[in-house]
Amino acid sequence: MFVWIVPLMGGESGVRFWHHLFLWFFVTFIIVHIYLAFYHDYIEGRGTISSIVGGWKFEREKSEK
Repeated sequence: MFVWIVPLMGGESGVRFWHHLFLWFFVTFIIVHIYLAFYHDYIEGRGTISSIVGGWKFEREKSEK
C-alpha cells in the first residue's frame, strides 16, 4: 500500500529515520501537553483536569474589597 514512500524517503533507512523522528516529536508533545494541563489545573486553579476526572468544576469566588 505504501510501497511508493520507500524510494521517496531515500530507502528503508530514510523511512526508519523519519518514522523515529516523528515518533519522538509526538511523544514529547504528548508529555508536555499533559504536564501543562495538570499545571494549569493545579497551580493556576482552572479546574480543567479536575472537571474531567470528577465531573465538577469549582471556581473561586471573587472577593469584593
